[in-house]
Amino acid sequence: MRLHDKEFTLYINSTDIQKRVEEIGKQINSDYQERTPLFIGVLNGAFMFASDLFKHLVISAEISFIKVSSYKDLSSTGDVKQLLGLNEPIFNRDVILLEDIIDSGNTMSRLLEVMASLGPKSLEIASLLVKPKALKHAITIKYAGFEISNDFVVGYGLDYNGLGRNYNELYQLKMNETQRITLSYSALPEPEKEHKVSSLFKNITWSIFLPEIFLETICLKVLSLVYWHRNIWMKAILYRMRL
Repeated sequence: MRLHDKEFTLYINSTDIQKRVEEIGKQINSDYQERTPLFIGVLNGAFMFASDLFKHLVISAEISFIKVSSYKDLSSTGDVKQLLGLNEPIFNRDVILLEDIIDSGNTMSRLLEVMASLGPKSLEIASLLVKPKALKHAITIKYAGFEISNDFVVGYGLDYNGLGRNYNELYQLKMNETQRITLSYSALPEPEKEHKVSSLFKNITWSIFLPEIFLETICLKVLSLVYWHRNIWMKAILYRMRL
């Protein structure tokens, strides 16, 4: 599948997605018996997840939507802007935030701060997708659909520059190994980036100097053997001369 200038391949099919969404719905039904939680979907990406999840709820529940943005092209910018506010009061309410994907966690971390300041009784997160290796914040995600790698995905509400939200499946960006490593590295927290660079430097250093060290060792071994054999021959000659 091609969107704009990028190629995407099937990642998670519709059947698996719907099965997991239903499982999350059952878990929420069990956790919120005799309660009326307020679901807040984060637009635009969560609209499909929110719609399908809501169909599996048998408890009393309300739903509303807000819109924030931190994505541009293929990566999260970290610049969180609230574009559409929340009209419903959430003071002393059980609130569940619905997300399509939690990547760096920049958006969700800021959103949790804003929501917590409004005094909800409880505040939880349900996200269809989570990228554990890309997280830069300590966020507890009570209802997680799938944990995925740092690859860029579209479909089921997620887009690439506006396209791809309408597909029932999830698609993964088609990349070569160099592009995959670059994208994975860019999503790492700064301390992990420094560790990766340090490890890479050590590997490069060893790859440069190890052959020389190895060669030097071999040479010393050979010289030792030559010296040993020379001594043996010298002793043999002296013995013969004495005879």
